[in-house]
Amino acid sequence: MSRELQALCFMAGANSMFIGGKLLTTSNPDKDTDAALMADLGMKPMTMKTASAEAVA
Repeated sequence: MSRELQALCFMAGANSMFIGGKLLTTSNPDKDTDAALMADLGMKPMTMKTASAEAVA
């Protein structure tokens, strides 16, 4: 998928991307390529929040 098409997907409401070396039979871009696209689009990845012991109990 081209960078332009990926940008259009995010503008249309996509909120995630696949990460990893391969998706079934298709190679995925490396993480630096994805990071560059996100930076060009002014996007930042979400960070994972860990649950505290109090919140779990």
